[in-house]
Amino acid sequence: MSDIQPSFYQWRKKVSAALAIDPARVTLVYTGSDGRKLSIEPEELQTPQPGTYAARYVGGDGQWQEIAADFDLPTERPRRAPEDAFLARYERMADDLEFARVSAEKRAQAAETEKLTTLELVSSQYRRILELEEEVSALKNHASPFLDNDTLNLVLEAVQQWTGAAQMKGQIALLLRALEEDPKTAEKLLRRVPEILSSLVQAVYPSEGP
Repeated sequence: MSDIQPSFYQWRKKVSAALAIDPARVTLVYTGSDGRKLSIEPEELQTPQPGTYAARYVGGDGQWQEIAADFDLPTERPRRAPEDAFLARYERMADDLEFARVSAEKRAQAAETEKLTTLELVSSQYRRILELEEEVSALKNHASPFLDNDTLNLVLEAVQQWTGAAQMKGQIALLLRALEEDPKTAEKLLRRVPEILSSLVQAVYPSEGP
């Protein structure tokens, strides 16, 4: 038997399950307050009497098991005076109202915290939008060259090394001066970059005649 004895109702639930499987393999014994032991039928478990109930049955592992539980009549609570019961009822109502008030305050605080967090997020996003707008405006107003001087010098060096096309060198030199003096003119000249590059390729790798 287990060291921890179940309550009678837990015991009866477990025994009812064993009876549902095979009632012929369940033995029920009742021990009265006078010490007498009696064999009982399953129907008698529905109207228990003070004493000890024991059951012996085959468990799920195929082994015989024996469990027992004591049953005592519930003690009657002392009756309160009508005015005490009335006061106790309203005390419980007051407790319930206080609990509801505290819960509502906690929900309100959580909602306020969530609102402040959302406002802070929106504010940070708005600040970021303003920063991006300022960056876009600065880029539009900034007259930066389309090509850096190092890149242009490399192009001139390549033309000097691979070809002797004076016209091509003149175009690139003109582009270099325009980048420094007039970015708008440089923008027009840049449109001729594909043409210049094509001429450079033709000068380096001239097409073979028929």
